[in-house]
Amino acid sequence: MLHHEYWPSQLFYLPVLFLYLKNAIKLGSLNFFSWTNPKMQNGGLIGYSKLQMLNQIPDQFCPKTVVINASIPLSDVEILLLTHKLTYPFIAKPDQGARGYRVELIEDIRMLRDYHRTAKQPYLVQEFIDYGQEFGVFVVRAPDKFYVSSLVQKEFLSLVGDGKSTLLTLFNKHERASKYYKK
Repeated sequence: MLHHEYWPSQLFYLPVLFLYLKNAIKLGSLNFFSWTNPKMQNGGLIGYSKLQMLNQIPDQFCPKTVVINASIPLSDVEILLLTHKLTYPFIAKPDQGARGYRVELIEDIRMLRDYHRTAKQPYLVQEFIDYGQEFGVFVVRAPDKFYVSSLVQKEFLSLVGDGKSTLLTLFNKHERASKYYKK
């Protein structure tokens, strides 16, 4: 309970609800938060299209991306990937999602088949770019200037074995991994 990274999203955002209601009353608008990111649906808080966001960024700064309609046959998906020269491995993620929901590294046709079969909405397939480190950058832009207000390093969970310990022992010894063991 002391580590917010492991909270269910409903619990994580509960304190924000009270602040939201206070500001909505103060500003006289239920969607005041969307003013922060006017070019993003719902201000980018929830339910926005990642593709619409990517379309605002010059191509040279974006990974190669293809939109896949979840209702098309897998053979059509393969043709789209070939047409756009996207090869394995690549990233698949819902066009609308949050907190890493269903973001997956797809390494082969079997993984793609499973992902596509369970997709309920359009999803993006993006080239996998492995720079070793990933950062989230929050930029504040005013008409005459902009600045970076926060930079967050994204860190994937990993364990290194010692040749003696069981996986359970390694999980229990690792502060972060121990929180994920049941998942």
